[in-house]
Amino acid sequence: IAQTIPTKPLPEAAPIRILRIADFPVGIHRKTCGILAVKLPADGFGSKMEIQALKHSKLRSKMSKSKIDLLRAKAEEVVKSMDSAQQKTGKKPTAKELANLLSELRIYQVEFEMQNEELLRARVELEKNRDQYWQLFNHAPVGYVILDCQGMIIKVNSTFTRMVDEARENVLGKALARFICDRDQGVFLARFKSFFANPEGKSIELRLRIKNNQELWVLLTATVIQQNQEGNQQILVNIANVTDKKILEDEQKKLEEKVNHLQRLESLGMLAGGIAHDFNNLLTIIRGNAEFSMISGAMSPEVKKYQLEIIAATDRASKLTAQMLSYAGEGRVELKTIDVSREIEELLPLIRSSISSDHVIKLDLKPGILVECDPSQMQQVVLNTVVNASEAISEGNGEISIACYNSKLPTGSEKGFVYLPDERASHYVCVEIGDNGAGIPENMLAKVCDPFFSTKFTGRGLGMAAALGILKRHKGALHIESTLQSGSIFRYFLPQSEKALQKPIDNLTDNKDEEPFKGTALITEDEPIIRRLMENFLHNLGFDVVCVENGLEGVKFLKKNPENLALAIIDMVMPEMNGKDFFLLLRRRFAEVPVVFCSGYSFEFVPEEIRHDPNAAFVQKPFSWKSIEKEIFRLYKR
Repeated sequence: IAQTIPTKPLPEAAPIRILRIADFPVGIHRKTCGILAVKLPADGFGSKMEIQALKHSKLRSKMSKSKIDLLRAKAEEVVKSMDSAQQKTGKKPTAKELANLLSELRIYQVEFEMQNEELLRARVELEKNRDQYWQLFNHAPVGYVILDCQGMIIKVNSTFTRMVDEARENVLGKALARFICDRDQGVFLARFKSFFANPEGKSIELRLRIKNNQELWVLLTATVIQQNQEGNQQILVNIANVTDKKILEDEQKKLEEKVNHLQRLESLGMLAGGIAHDFNNLLTIIRGNAEFSMISGAMSPEVKKYQLEIIAATDRASKLTAQMLSYAGEGRVELKTIDVSREIEELLPLIRSSISSDHVIKLDLKPGILVECDPSQMQQVVLNTVVNASEAISEGNGEISIACYNSKLPTGSEKGFVYLPDERASHYVCVEIGDNGAGIPENMLAKVCDPFFSTKFTGRGLGMAAALGILKRHKGALHIESTLQSGSIFRYFLPQSEKALQKPIDNLTDNKDEEPFKGTALITEDEPIIRRLMENFLHNLGFDVVCVENGLEGVKFLKKNPENLALAIIDMVMPEMNGKDFFLLLRRRFAEVPVVFCSGYSFEFVPEEIRHDPNAAFVQKPFSWKSIEKEIFRLYKR
């Protein structure tokens, strides 16, 4: 038979035992016990028998479980029949019968061994798959917990235990709600039943409570993994850490709020600047008429007193508009290198007269600390803050501290900063003003520098707004620290200056003995009353005066009078043609004619072309006639 299979030779040429067991032909190699499936022709055992060696797994696939049981039963039947035949006949089985029986039993043994090996392999595969599943479950990038219908944790992976910083044994058997932040437990418990019944497509965003009173934002999703006949089910809850996402969302929200806040402040700044401009024009009319009435002729001392009170009132009103312009970022800045400590010491008499006599001022001023700033605006910031500190202290004794020292802006945290510049210097000077008053509530800290915001019944809400506007133009920063019933500390940071102190410039020589001015003065002003006042004033100085109401009328005058021009007074904001455009046309023909700009807006509103012109000056409304005369005289001296 072996010789009929040349393509698949047996291990060695040896007789093969062919048996028919349970109508299934089986061949067994005597020495190797290798199992062979035998396909018999119709005539039984013939010379053309085809034998095909099969692997154990293939043979097993052909033998169903029922046939294996039949093999076992047949083997038992053979043994029992031999035993009963021996008992009946009293004869022992022959060697041939024993050999046949042994061969048959070996077949059964081999099949059972095959079954055992297959089961062992299946068991190893199952254990391998189980280990792989456990590794995937345990070390997943998200937390996994399996809950029963009561919300108790049956299984948990290591990721979740790390999230809550607990050992596995402290988590198993506990309710998931136990690890949820107190503020979010109500949301979780309210949604748990519907979430548990049908979790597909649903999610819950909440915070987990971890050690050290910290919180972790997570997103819960789930799926049903098991359900019994009673309807009790288990769900696999996916717990994803979304803390970074929430931080980004919060930062984006704060940024949007900051942008909206800046837009509101910008709108208020434009409004404040416009109001200040119009108000300054009115103050110019009031003050100009009051001064002219004093100059024009004799008046009684009582009337003169009233006129002086009008002028003093316009001065106070101009300071109010100056604060509005400072907030709007349009205040005039005259930068000088100053010793901050010395400036504060010079301001002390005014500070003491502005606050309650019951309040003590403590100074810690280090000399030689230099900044480049506008001294008057720096004094305004300090005075406004000290007055606010005094008003924050309740009746009785209080303490206000003023310190000045070199510093740096803190890196990383921006907590407490009301304003930080985009471009930052390496070294700063800090002016620190503190009090032991009532403090500022946390919800009001962000509004302290808003225009028209005040907690005082009589407050205007412009002092701190102006201080912030001044600080922005000096590229400084503002930090506020406050505790209720303990007081507040305002820290103003200004870039440190490396320039030397500037010596004071001697005043210009008085012009009382100078000859009267001559020539034509052109006044370009859209406000009729201001035009009339200026016309009278320049006539008194000796000029021949021509008045026009806008730049276009001024251009027409220049075309008709190309040579005869000694002075130009120009308003910055006019209809049809503004002051800048008219000035540029004027300079094409008259390169060195003195030009004085007057505006209700501040010097910051003046274009660069005008600022850098040596024969141009700027006077802000409301002005005194002396300030106009002084600027005209200075330009003529050049």
